[in-house]
Amino acid sequence: DIRRNANSYKNVALPLKLGRDKPFSQWDESEFKREFSRKFNIPIECIHILSVRAGSQLIDLKLETHACGKKLIMPIQAIADKISNEKAKKELVEFGIFAMEFGLPEEGYKPTRPRIVMNPQFNREYGPGYTDWDGPLEDGKSRGGE
Repeated sequence: DIRRNANSYKNVALPLKLGRDKPFSQWDESEFKREFSRKFNIPIECIHILSVRAGSQLIDLKLETHACGKKLIMPIQAIADKISNEKAKKELVEFGIFAMEFGLPEEGYKPTRPRIVMNPQFNREYGPGYTDWDGPLEDGKSRGGE
């Protein structure tokens, strides 16, 4: 749709979810942005990380067409072409990307959206054989609903 209707997309962001086969403990946002920019020839100022979750590295990001909502950096069609051509498919595999999902283009640059980086130290599996308990906990911590 982007390629057919490129003129309809002005000052937009292309949401992208990536699964990267790399330990979460090795996540480095600056390094990721530099490498992604270099491999796919997308200006680094177009790349905005929204959240990163453990489970390898699960990355939500937006590829912006404009800087600070004003100056055109790269048209949406050019961004889409750079990460979906045949050469890019090979680069994605070399970069450790095992899953990629595009969202629908949306209104562009929103500087107030908070970034979220989850800490895997607090990940828990609940249920029998994992973290499990019967009845209320008697540890003195408030969990609301008292």
